Amino acid sequence: MSKESIYKQIENFNNTKENPNDPKPLGSKYFYIDSKKASESALFIKELIHLSKLSLSNSLNIMDLCFGSANLTSHVIFDTPLNIDHIYLNDLETSVTNQNIDLDSKITILNNDFLNFTQFLSYEKTIDFLVFNPTISDTERFRKISIQDSDKIIEYKTTLPIKDAFEDYYKTSNYIIKSFAVDSTFKLITIEFDNTTDELTDLPNSFNNYSIKYKTKRMNDYKDKSSTITEINKTISTVLKDDGVVLFVGTDSQRKAIFQNYNVTYRYIRSDNDVFIMQKKDIKVIECYELIDNSFVLNEDCQATKINDAASNDNINDLFKELDDLNTSSSVKCINLNIKQADKTMKTGEIEKFMFSNALKGKLTFPHKNILLKGVPGTGKSKTIDNIIFDDDKLNMGEIQNNILRINIHSASSNSDLMQGISISTTDNKQNVIYKEKQGAILSHIFKAIYKPKQPFVLILEEIQENSLNELIGDLIYLIEDTKRTAIELDIPDGTGISYDELFNKIDQKFKENDKTLHHVELPSLVENSDTNIKMIIPKNLFIFCTSNYRDDKKVIEDNLLRRFDVIEIYPKNRKQVGKDENGEYIFKSDDVSKFLEKLNNQILEQFKNETHPDRYMIGHANWLDIQEDSEDSQIAFYKALLKVIIEFKEIREIDFDSEVKPILEEVFRKDENISNRLEGYLKIFYNDDKLELKSYKNIVDILQQKVYKSFF
Repeated sequence: MSKESIYKQIENFNNTKENPNDPKPLGSKYFYIDSKKASESALFIKELIHLSKLSLSNSLNIMDLCFGSANLTSHVIFDTPLNIDHIYLNDLETSVTNQNIDLDSKITILNNDFLNFTQFLSYEKTIDFLVFNPTISDTERFRKISIQDSDKIIEYKTTLPIKDAFEDYYKTSNYIIKSFAVDSTFKLITIEFDNTTDELTDLPNSFNNYSIKYKTKRMNDYKDKSSTITEINKTISTVLKDDGVVLFVGTDSQRKAIFQNYNVTYRYIRSDNDVFIMQKKDIKVIECYELIDNSFVLNEDCQATKINDAASNDNINDLFKELDDLNTSSSVKCINLNIKQADKTMKTGEIEKFMFSNALKGKLTFPHKNILLKGVPGTGKSKTIDNIIFDDDKLNMGEIQNNILRINIHSASSNSDLMQGISISTTDNKQNVIYKEKQGAILSHIFKAIYKPKQPFVLILEEIQENSLNELIGDLIYLIEDTKRTAIELDIPDGTGISYDELFNKIDQKFKENDKTLHHVELPSLVENSDTNIKMIIPKNLFIFCTSNYRDDKKVIEDNLLRRFDVIEIYPKNRKQVGKDENGEYIFKSDDVSKFLEKLNNQILEQFKNETHPDRYMIGHANWLDIQEDSEDSQIAFYKALLKVIIEFKEIREIDFDSEVKPILEEVFRKDENISNRLEGYLKIFYNDDKLELKSYKNIVDILQQKVYKSFF
């Protein structure tokens, strides 16, 4: 059949009904991917090939694990330059999938359960290109399978047998393994520990794609650590070649949960679920793109530049309609990803109402509404915020990541971008200019929080030292105090369309009934012909977290901000910690590297002790965490981190390198019995005839650059 005939067949299939009484056709009932998204996904693949980001052989086997209507895979086949040898379309539910699609002799239709990898053993390591697009069902006929983005999947690259690899990975732990059994047929590790407590929270859900069952001394039976993510990874690792490519449609949170071991990710950011192209490689690449004016444009911060097409032009009361989370009774055809997958497709026509929601998600008991984290670069300020957001005992927002807005403040940031401004457009005949009020990203986020009062919302402002927050968000300053925020129980049913003015009037009436004052500010109209000011409130469920680079305070943080924020100073971690961090990993993977960093920071504090704040010159630990075994790669990682330190000092313009920085390095590089022979060997590049020689900044940088970039420098 021709390409056009196949697309027509898919369209007809999507428009059929499962039974005559169904109100919805199959295409919308199961949210099968539409032709526009399928075409754009194929165009994204084509662009990556054009940019030499994606390289595949001339004869490919492609498999779709959950093909539905087969629209996505068909566009990948016909709209890209990929040379397909054979196509495998798999779906467990044959009654509502496109079983009649005709792709000539190249097609094999399967109905395997991709949560059972043994059903795919006959296709072991045969697939070059894997498509994975789980779709939502609004009926109860399909099983519900939960995915938790806290599941831990470990891939430990080694040629050791699985038992030896596991023991090698945990060699620094205090575990005593009493018994260890491996079932290679079902990829299962069964372990009994002799000296541990009831639960092992840091044990992974999967190790090298083996499920794990374990028992400790006081447990009566084995606990199964396996998860849905484990089973998916088993199937994918079974069928996909080591250099194979995965196309995944979903959210970034889902991608991070399922594909933890994929180093190369190309992401096409869309208004609903994104498109990801992923591979396992030794290098780490994460690049994001947006489709703007029919061209894919690199998006360096991986944040959508357009809040909403409707929001950019309309007045505050008719900006956007936020479709609520999927109903809790929804099921999933193939799999329920259990992370927000709202369909945000905007219908034609002007949108006048917001959708109110009383759905309980996340936690609102975290006591600190406003936090400012200050520290030198590389101390984990942003990671600390992420820990607060996703920790089950804090905000627990893993399933509501659309409730998070992260903005990087820079010198060109403006109040009109963040709060409110003017949009300019023309009529169709270009004769008249139209001025409308528009809401900025922060104001939009506040309104979303107001419409979902039982869910936490987070506003993250990164690098606030780059601009004045009073100038950027001055309208917020008064209201962000706890005593000025608003939290009222309103009797509004879920899904009720209600304008902001109507909602505000309900809140105002509630306060008047209780003889209270409603704290608000008025945002003046920016349009000449309008005399209506907008009343603005800050809800109790909005958390505001900021980071500030302590070393580069271009703007002094204003007193009125310091009074309203919990200010937390974050310092470098210099020593290997006892125990493990919140992700189950040791802070430093090398004890001697942590001692070296401690010595470096102590020497910095000593050198600048006469400065008002010498700690602002300290070095963060982020670049030093992963330096571990004695190998050439480890040496290069050490030299690269050291090179960054020296260049950082060069860029701090008020510091003289020869008189202030060189003495620090000379003392740190001096032979020290506390520094291991391995590190001493690294630092010998600065010795001549066993004498330390640091001639100049240029000399030091030349030596390190030759080590780090020798492959091309």
